[in-house]
Amino acid sequence: MTQRLYTDLDVRGVIYADAHAVAAAFGITASTVRDHARAGTLDRCGLGNEGKTGQFQPKPFVIGPLCFASLAEASRALGFGRNYINRANKTNSLAMQERILGAAMRYARHLERFGASSLSAPQSTAKGRSAP
Repeated sequence: MTQRLYTDLDVRGVIYADAHAVAAAFGITASTVRDHARAGTLDRCGLGNEGKTGQFQPKPFVIGPLCFASLAEASRALGFGRNYINRANKTNSLAMQERILGAAMRYARHLERFGASSLSAPQSTAKGRSAP
């Protein structure tokens, strides 16, 4: 018979008998609970990525009157590759930044002409790509 190493687990002020009890309470696996116990992060059990700051969290991107949920969404909506705007910012390339600004101005004109109610981020489709 195996000995249970992870018993009396304290998750955000509530004591659970073992990893299986925590898993049942938060809808995760007992293996995930044991991973959190080993890492000392039981307070983040069952939170998904919410407890992690900065990792895989898209940052809003505003250019002129346009507002996008992320740099990748803005890149795709403006007709560039997914990482184009990010690369332009990292390399501080004036030519790339001018292309982005020109594309943003054309995109804003396009939205104005075709009756967009507001100049904001385009609606995302089911595959995570922005609608033109």
